[in-house]
Amino acid sequence: MRDWEENSIRNIIRLMRCFHCISGLKISYSKTNLFGIGVGENEIFQMASLINCKVGKFPCKYLGVPVGANMNQIRHWKCIIDCFKNRLSLWKSKALSSGGRLTLLKASLDSLPLYFFSLFKAPQGVLDKLESLRRRFFWGGNEEKSKTAWVCWDRVIGPMNKGGLGLGSLKDMNLSLISKWWWRFKHESDSLWCKTIKAIHLHAYSASYIPVREGISGTWNNIIRAGKEFQNYNLPVQNMMKGIVGDGREIRFWLDWWTGDGPLKECFPDLYGLERHKHATLKDRIEELEWRVNPSSSIQLDQLQQIEQLRRTIRLGNNNDKWVWMYSDDGVFSVTLTRKMLNRFAIPFYPYDWVKWAPKKVNIFGWRGEQDRLATMVGLKKRGILPNSSVCKLCGDREEDADHLFIGCYVAAVLWQKVSSWCNIQQIYAHSMKDLLSFYKTAQLDEHKRSYVQTIILATCWGIWKARNDGIFKGKHVNIDGIFGEMQATTFLWIKNRAKRTNLVLRSWVKFDITN
Repeated sequence: MRDWEENSIRNIIRLMRCFHCISGLKISYSKTNLFGIGVGENEIFQMASLINCKVGKFPCKYLGVPVGANMNQIRHWKCIIDCFKNRLSLWKSKALSSGGRLTLLKASLDSLPLYFFSLFKAPQGVLDKLESLRRRFFWGGNEEKSKTAWVCWDRVIGPMNKGGLGLGSLKDMNLSLISKWWWRFKHESDSLWCKTIKAIHLHAYSASYIPVREGISGTWNNIIRAGKEFQNYNLPVQNMMKGIVGDGREIRFWLDWWTGDGPLKECFPDLYGLERHKHATLKDRIEELEWRVNPSSSIQLDQLQQIEQLRRTIRLGNNNDKWVWMYSDDGVFSVTLTRKMLNRFAIPFYPYDWVKWAPKKVNIFGWRGEQDRLATMVGLKKRGILPNSSVCKLCGDREEDADHLFIGCYVAAVLWQKVSSWCNIQQIYAHSMKDLLSFYKTAQLDEHKRSYVQTIILATCWGIWKARNDGIFKGKHVNIDGIFGEMQATTFLWIKNRAKRTNLVLRSWVKFDITN
């Protein structure tokens, strides 16, 4: 055996030399590692000396993925957590607006764990740490110092149609990426990796939709365990993929879902218990039924009659069996659609009506304002940040919350009179900021002008907020005409550039003389 091993190593060296001569690419043995499985350490060192390379040890990394590591332990995810921290350190949260931070989180940071999330089910501790880093960055803090989180994180990451900002849950991303392996296992049954999984995990007494041996720990076991998370949403794996009958060679008669509302083993449990071969294919059972013990009870005989009726309706074809993903229109698995499917279980809230022509930071301001989650005097006092009086700094009459600042304050009341007169609409009146931002829907205008009014109302609220902050932090006097004029200029630039209204001129806009 020893001579055979040495000869095999020497043959590998010769093959590498042939590869060098043919391709011109030379193997760097100084950068090569030799790993041994079930081999003594001394033998590995002897074999490595023949190649003149290093001895590798598990766990190691291959193409950036840990091999031989227990990914249920948080310490093996340290590289992902450190990558998050390093990327965030390059972007100072203070230098970015809330819209910029949201864009960065969506476009950049979400993609960092993608490779790992595609292979491993992340421990809850890792997900909590990564979500904590995202949360601190979004609210303008860093790892050393956190800032006030004005809105609960579940609402921030929730889908936009349920009142969130659409940032997305990392846990949902992980589950969606992991579920792709279930689809691939069914769809690529002839591939080498599928045959390897079946050889290791498939046994005669296995009754799972996708084979797994509970006693064998590892990546595949964790992938299958992720199905328990879907069951918490009442989404069992066996109800996600349905077989389309072809020649009946791949679909399992009892264990796979190919007819009715689920696998036959769930519809006929008493009869399934008598089955001799649990993994019998559809083709096998169309030809003949095999029992360990012949059905005898009234329940078993009744189920047998139903099975016989079902068998008579089956027509096998010449094409291969196919699989469809039940949560997509075209029947093909999609990670994006799976995330949307999980988003349906997010906690619903009042959806915010986004202003398509306003910058993202202004929309986030409006989103927070609707929930009274702005840093108003009342909001600061409730959180123990402001020990002094919470009276409005603009009018000095009442406590300053979002509804007072943007509706009840004298400055706001005068501004809404000016906006109503300018847009030639009924007097703007609302009981809450949510009603205020939805006022454009009742304006007696055509669809395009209603969109303009929606933008104007949000921009006016933004102008009031800026004037209020300038008065507090810079000691500037509040100028109502200045706020109104700045709002007109701001909305003109938004609509001209973001709505692609290149023919719009400022002279016409300040008169609200616009055409569709």
